[in-house]
Amino acid sequence: MTLKFGTSGVRGLVTDMTDRACYLYTLAFLQYVKTTSSPRAVAIAGDHRKSTPRILRAIAFAARQEGLLADYCGLVPTPAIALYGLKNEMPSIMVTGSHIPEDRNGIKYNMPWGEVLKGDEEEISRRYCDLEREEAARVQAGTSAFTGTGDLKPGMGLELGRENPAARRDYVERLVRFFPTGCLDGGKIVFYQHSSAIRRCVSYRQSARSLTNTLSYSIWC
Repeated sequence: MTLKFGTSGVRGLVTDMTDRACYLYTLAFLQYVKTTSSPRAVAIAGDHRKSTPRILRAIAFAARQEGLLADYCGLVPTPAIALYGLKNEMPSIMVTGSHIPEDRNGIKYNMPWGEVLKGDEEEISRRYCDLEREEAARVQAGTSAFTGTGDLKPGMGLELGRENPAARRDYVERLVRFFPTGCLDGGKIVFYQHSSAIRRCVSYRQSARSLTNTLSYSIWC
């Protein structure tokens, strides 16, 4: 198993995060979620890494295979998709490598009530291994949706569709309500951009000076 759990999600080199591996980990996660709740949809989002759109499509394909709606919330910060999932009592998935180099990426998984814990990770990993063996047999038999190298076969992918702006809107509005206007006046604001999705939140309602101050202080990606 090349990919491993780190901080509430799996991480690895982009070359190891094949469509098949991302699909199987997500399938394992969603099947595990179903043992404790009855979700009808899963919220998904990502950051600005070049590999993120491909991984999101593999995740959406897994959601469809599990009979769930993939609620695509666009490129938003990690806490935004987590908040959206908590608010709507649904699992959520964030594709992000945070601060690690561009040749790596990761998938963070959240239960409907919060991020996955170590006990959850163990069960998801166990299910992944079982699913991986089953999928290997399908590849061997030529009945898999994936090629031998782990790519989704042409026509098997799932377009993400129109972005749901609710996650970004709710996150920004929550911060604006919480922090008082001018709370960071006089401070030096530093942005670590890299692949971060916060840039879109800062431009959202950009006429509000207090919003920019608030977001600069409080967002992590």
